[in-house]
Amino acid sequence: RLTMYLALEEYFKHKESILIGREPSCDVVIKDKYVSRKHCKITRQGEKYLLEDLHSTNGTFINGKRINTSTYIDENDELLIGFQTLRIKESVRAHDAAPALETHHLHVQHKNRPLLHPLSIAVQKGEFVAVMGPSGCGKSTFIKSITNFIPSSGEVFIHGLNARKYEKYVFSKIGYVGQQDYFHSELTVWDTIYYAAKIKIPDVSSHHNIRDIIHHVLEKMNLNHPDHLSKKVKFLSGGEKKRLAIAIELLANPAILILDEPTSPLDPETIREFLQYLKKVQEEGTTILMVTHKPEDIHYADKIMFLGKGGYLCYYGSKENVLSYFQKNDYLEVYELLSRPESVNQFRIHKTEVKTKTHSDLSESAFSSSTSVFRQIYYLLWITLRYAQYKWRHGPDFWALVLLQPVLIPVLISFIFEKFQISHLFIMSITVIWFGISNSSREIVDEWPLYFKEKKYGIRPETYYLSKLFILSLLTIVQVVVLVYTTSFLQQEDNIRLFSPLSYIGVLSLNGILSVMMGLLISSLFTSSVKVISITPLILIPQLLLSGVIAPLDSPVKSYLGMLTISRWSTELLCKIQDEHSTLIQSETCLYNPQYDTTFQWMYPCKKLPYCPGAEQVKIKIPKEVKVNYKHINKLKIVSLYQLVSDVEKDTLLVTDEKNDTIPLLSSRKMYKVCNASEQLKMNTSNALYGLIQTDEIAKNIFFQVVLGLLLAFFTIKQLNVMRG
Repeated sequence: RLTMYLALEEYFKHKESILIGREPSCDVVIKDKYVSRKHCKITRQGEKYLLEDLHSTNGTFINGKRINTSTYIDENDELLIGFQTLRIKESVRAHDAAPALETHHLHVQHKNRPLLHPLSIAVQKGEFVAVMGPSGCGKSTFIKSITNFIPSSGEVFIHGLNARKYEKYVFSKIGYVGQQDYFHSELTVWDTIYYAAKIKIPDVSSHHNIRDIIHHVLEKMNLNHPDHLSKKVKFLSGGEKKRLAIAIELLANPAILILDEPTSPLDPETIREFLQYLKKVQEEGTTILMVTHKPEDIHYADKIMFLGKGGYLCYYGSKENVLSYFQKNDYLEVYELLSRPESVNQFRIHKTEVKTKTHSDLSESAFSSSTSVFRQIYYLLWITLRYAQYKWRHGPDFWALVLLQPVLIPVLISFIFEKFQISHLFIMSITVIWFGISNSSREIVDEWPLYFKEKKYGIRPETYYLSKLFILSLLTIVQVVVLVYTTSFLQQEDNIRLFSPLSYIGVLSLNGILSVMMGLLISSLFTSSVKVISITPLILIPQLLLSGVIAPLDSPVKSYLGMLTISRWSTELLCKIQDEHSTLIQSETCLYNPQYDTTFQWMYPCKKLPYCPGAEQVKIKIPKEVKVNYKHINKLKIVSLYQLVSDVEKDTLLVTDEKNDTIPLLSSRKMYKVCNASEQLKMNTSNALYGLIQTDEIAKNIFFQVVLGLLLAFFTIKQLNVMRG
């Protein structure tokens, strides 16, 4: 049996296949905790070599790409197993012997202002390093630059692997807990860590194995009591939330655990208990890097890293030599010293000696390829289930508000408007837009730290976006159903009413989905909920003004801007559907034309159309403004009551009464010759919307809405791609 330091081709002189793993019985033994007991097997087949991954936990990679099936390799391919790299003709390169963390001239700038000046350090495996310094010295900037949460320059190596080149692989081996812990507060402790396990360790397929891993980390953090497991996260104390955050990071057995001021919100007793848990984690071989500003935390660390005002490295070494190095009696004096720029210039370290870096020579593109479609479907399933359960677990107050809104709004509308009219259609459309935007506009901005961290695990922005869109659209559609049937119930005694509730549900559901997309776009553009709330009215007001109902879209600019609003399309489509089910012959009421009647009132009575054979002569009250503006406007010779006219001004169907007043009834692109009372005349309500209608077919309307939805999705996903921590 060969040792791990010999070239693999030497072994193939004696055997046709070799077994690589952590178990002593393997042909090539690699003592790395990220290598499974029996990790992979290589079989020689003539001049080729067949590599087979044996269902390892952390995977086998060829030239940066994880293999899922048996794959042929050649002598030039590089294998990555754990933190070890090897080739057929080369011995195993043990990166595990390299420093756990190594930085070379790492520095950060923002708008040409340096936040962190170049520093180079090496942290050995299993060390506990406390990062300290006065406020604004770059402590959090330093650890965020290590994990690539913020853009930085310089090089970072994790166990010899370049963290920039192998970001996805390396980050999966780093546990990061920020200053603010974000959890789905309505989930229980068990649900929270279970869904996290499904995302962080997706290759552990066995349900029992996942439960064992979860119980192990919960026990380590003293959260395994049944009372803890069934408690909602929002009811945990500050210390318990920190321990839960660390337990989630320990699921993937990280090589390095990075903590940003974890003891800040904790009381002294909880701090001591918390740090004792961290020491247990360190004893198992995990390297810990912890930002702190509390001198008492130093007693648990092995090394201290002090940063000075302006982002300069002023000390890195053992904790025993800190005070003598700065010639101070206590740490408070050190803090005061490093808060002064002149003192920082005196103590700053211009160059730090580190061990020679060891890293693989894989190409820059290694590990840059996206995860497979099947893996994204897997992620989509679990983050959607998690989000659905989070929404479902909201209290009765939340669901009462969700379901009462679509009931109370129709009641208010019916109180204001005695008869069903186009105002109902318009207000229903605006209401659903409000539902969609209010449901979704805070859903990304409120959890962007969680999104950015899970993005590092391989969840693509499209996957995250679809999980939000699916659940929020479903929630909005429930509100649409309640809204439509409540409106239908309240108007059921009118002859002209909401004729097709199911069609309305379809139209308004599409309206609601587009509104959810709009809300998600808003949520992705801002960094705080306060900004989102402030901008929401500026999004809703154009939906009112550019719909074509309140004011005419009488210029090309207005018309094109209107095409970008959701209300413009949904109101038009609702009118078209209403037209398909409306018949005016022998109706008790007739529809009005808002193009001429800006008061949005009905005209009564209209039991039958006037002057048709057998029709009862009735007087239709003409609004004063209509009579003034349109009396004798067009002196066409009326041959019969209705005739096909292609050049009538403003698409107006002219009807003359005994006083020769012109009555502008609803217009129609198709006018029917009707002199038989038994024939039905369908009036085209949608043409009455100030000439708004650009499409005669419902399919075209839906097509434009789909295009609008794709644009909203595109810009949201693009924004999610560039979001950083």
